[in-house]
Amino acid sequence: MSQSPTHHTVLLIDAENISHRHAPQILRIAKSIGSLELRKAYGDFSRSHLQSWREPMRRHDIRPHSNYRYSTEKNSADQALIGDAQFILGTGHFHAFLIASADSDFTGLAHRIAAAGAVPYGIGSARVNTTYRQALKRYFEIPHIPTIKQFREAIFDCQRRDPTSHNVDAPVESLRSTMFHLNRVSTVARDYGLSDFAALLESAGFEVSSDRRPAIVRLRVPPPL
Repeated sequence: MSQSPTHHTVLLIDAENISHRHAPQILRIAKSIGSLELRKAYGDFSRSHLQSWREPMRRHDIRPHSNYRYSTEKNSADQALIGDAQFILGTGHFHAFLIASADSDFTGLAHRIAAAGAVPYGIGSARVNTTYRQALKRYFEIPHIPTIKQFREAIFDCQRRDPTSHNVDAPVESLRSTMFHLNRVSTVARDYGLSDFAALLESAGFEVSSDRRPAIVRLRVPPPL
């Protein structure tokens, strides 16, 4: 869907909603839309989980807009992105806006971009609000299907956050829900050609008791794959 080079594009990244690992994919999509003239990322980059964005921002010439979070009730990064987008829209120079986020809070912004005569695009995970998706000209889904080994390491990372979860039995569905909300890796078994999440855990080397109801997984260090 390549556009004319005069189709000036701005890329606005919600770094708190999308992984730094997707930076190359995001840039590739942004450049396919038109002439990418401005790229910015928003987030509290003083927080440990956003440190990994620093290198991709440097490598891809993405301007960081750091917003310190003083409250858990309001997302200052979202507000900064929306404010910047409205200012940039007012210049009349950009014809397309690519919002790198699956956050439906940007639905109103997408409508304002379209009303001003520019074209709103979105890019992010497949789990996105339908209303937000429909407010965009197009929403590009980023597949995040890591290897089984990466999936297993993500489980370990989850365990490190909660030491009490080591060497215990846990409901499979509870673990799936936890991993889903962390949004670290895909929890969709069919992405790996498997029937369900329990089968995915077994493929990653975890011991699952499927004969119990609910199914239980033993959270212990698995044997090497």
